[in-house]
Amino acid sequence: MNGATPPPPPRPAVIVWFWVFCILGVLIDLMWMAAVAISLVVEHHRDDEIAWMIGIVVFSVPFTLAFAVAPFLPRRRWVWIYDIVVLCIGIASCCCIPAAIPLLIFWIRSDVEQWFSNAGPVARA
Repeated sequence: MNGATPPPPPRPAVIVWFWVFCILGVLIDLMWMAAVAISLVVEHHRDDEIAWMIGIVVFSVPFTLAFAVAPFLPRRRWVWIYDIVVLCIGIASCCCIPAAIPLLIFWIRSDVEQWFSNAGPVARA
């Protein structure tokens, strides 16, 4: 052999659909957080209602960030696992189940895992 590296495997279509899923998840989260903020400003709420509303928004920020960074992570095996976790978080939402389950079914296929694993050399410590 002449030492040439083989061409990388083509990107599976489920990758693009996962990116769309993540972007829509972030947009939905931001929309309802904005709705909560507007409700807090416009309407009068009891103190316990305000505490619940702020608590729910604070609780959802890490999940929104998890969805937001997923499309921008490098092609590594740990990212494939991270993305599975993001899909499982999506399954917890009733409105995301119809998209998350088919994505998860296609995500666990070997070609997708191989696409993440064949991203090039990984620096070892």
